[in-house]
Amino acid sequence: MLRLVVTILAALSATVAATVADTPVERGAGCHTPRPPGGAFDMSKRFSGGSQTWDTPRYLVKGSNISPDSETGIGKWSDADFKRALTEGVRPSGVSLVPQMPFVFYKVLTPNDLDAVTAYVRSVAPARNEVQAPVYRTASHAELIPVRKSR
Repeated sequence: MLRLVVTILAALSATVAATVADTPVERGAGCHTPRPPGGAFDMSKRFSGGSQTWDTPRYLVKGSNISPDSETGIGKWSDADFKRALTEGVRPSGVSLVPQMPFVFYKVLTPNDLDAVTAYVRSVAPARNEVQAPVYRTASHAELIPVRKSR
């Protein structure tokens, strides 16, 4: 269990290194918990996304809603879908996640660790929060191609 906690904290710290936060809980909330401008993270909407935005030449993406909300989060994803996203960086639709999701790092998680992380995320209260869908830019075109939300 200690190894799981250390692994998750290390991954979250690396993921939100650019985020200035006052406490370990805030740092861990970084990518997937809303934070109003100049305010603290809204822990009542834990994991509902939208607090981080990455706008690069290849994509525009916000931290996704990974709460178990069935309409705006991952509530319709199976456990296998969630574990595949976590360790392979692939949505149930087959679309790849952007590199800010440290799925390469999560490959070190054991099956028991993955079960524990999945159970924990499923235990958080569902939070309805519609987050802008990722937009992937093609290498040869200037137009933006939105990716449909899976399931």
